[in-house]
Amino acid sequence: QPNPAIRKCVRVQLIKNGKKIAAFVPNDGCLNFIEENDEVLVAGLGRKGHSVGDIPASTSTSISTSSSTTNDSNNNKDITNSHHHHKHPPPSGNALVAGGSSGGSAAAVASRSCFAALGSDTGGSIRLPAAYCGVIGFKPSYGAISRWGLVSYASSLDTPGVFARHVTDVAIMLDALIDHDPKDSTSAADPKSQPATTSSYYDELLRTQQQGLKGLKIGIPMEYHVTELDKEIVSLWGEVIEWARSMGAEVYEVSLPHTRYALPAYYILASAEASSNLARYDGVRYGMRGDGSDVQHMYQDSRSRYFGREVKRRIMLGAMVLSRTQYDSYYKGAQKIRRKVMTDFQDCFDAGIDIMITPTSPTSAYPISSMQAPITTYMNDIFTIPANLAGVPAVSLPLGLTSGATSSSSSSSSSSSSSSTSSLRLPLGMQLIAARGAEHTLLRASQALMSHPLAQERSNT
Repeated sequence: QPNPAIRKCVRVQLIKNGKKIAAFVPNDGCLNFIEENDEVLVAGLGRKGHSVGDIPASTSTSISTSSSTTNDSNNNKDITNSHHHHKHPPPSGNALVAGGSSGGSAAAVASRSCFAALGSDTGGSIRLPAAYCGVIGFKPSYGAISRWGLVSYASSLDTPGVFARHVTDVAIMLDALIDHDPKDSTSAADPKSQPATTSSYYDELLRTQQQGLKGLKIGIPMEYHVTELDKEIVSLWGEVIEWARSMGAEVYEVSLPHTRYALPAYYILASAEASSNLARYDGVRYGMRGDGSDVQHMYQDSRSRYFGREVKRRIMLGAMVLSRTQYDSYYKGAQKIRRKVMTDFQDCFDAGIDIMITPTSPTSAYPISSMQAPITTYMNDIFTIPANLAGVPAVSLPLGLTSGATSSSSSSSSSSSSSSTSSLRLPLGMQLIAARGAEHTLLRASQALMSHPLAQERSNT
């Protein structure tokens, strides 16, 4: 049976090796828009020989919480982690978070309901669920995949991307999706500029996979060694670095000095843009309409009833930082930090670094019953946000598992919840980051690391 998480998705079909294969596209209350427009995000799947099938009805008809890192406040109930669903159900009453906000797509791929799925990544919303659910989550460069048809959260950060279980499947999806779209003003003019030898990610991956990591320069950011990092993830990080060395890569320590400011800058910028973008959902022009004796009360009921808790929180924060008295102190300052973060990455790549290796998340997935406070959940994005601020491509790879002896969930988790999940070996993700437009290099490095014998063994556990 398909995992219940797929009720948050719209089903499309692709042609792979002559066979029809189901894929799922997240549906955040925009089913009517998809049905009425033939050139939305999913239309990219219909280009270049791929076939898009019928889009059936979805049970999601209201605006969900599209900005939660846990997917704990959706109108269609919680999205649960399905990493073990294809083998055995989670412990009773202690289902694990799938991560967010594209956790439904990650859960669908992890449960083997589809070979690939789409998501959108604003600050880690593809890579974090991928790490929690034990699948690959690929965020391309900003502007590589058209945002036409995507419900906007933070327009300068939103990046559609791909979930899959195999790197080759990611390449197939990128070949169908990455292209210039004149309907999207942020679409890159030449998103497939590297390398010049071929325009197919899949063909280039097959051509270079025998090279592995030989000749690549790997950067290890010193600033990503934070106190919140779980010991098992620290150990995996060191192990993956040794894999890279053994495959012929050159490993260097690098510095991204403004990383420490990326998290607060992101939440200021993203909330400000969300406050503006979501103003259209008033029950008249967009979104579900609430009740009220007059227009003002109808607006209030529509936005109060159909926005989730986290969306409301970020709208309020965004309105505050955009106010006349706070704009210079918060919003303008955050924009300056964003520019410095971009410069940090560019300096490293200009110095010859091809790929950076970092953890994806400070911890593994934790039980929904031990849900963290909002500020604590924001910290889960500490490693993923810098790539969004810089607009560079990044991928989360399921390269490790917890020991199963102790839970690697956050210290805020209750002891009873931790003990109930201690027998499960939970996925641990590692993140690779490349220069803007270097998706081919990122796929090559991902394939090499996923082909390591230990990674293969853990993926089958």
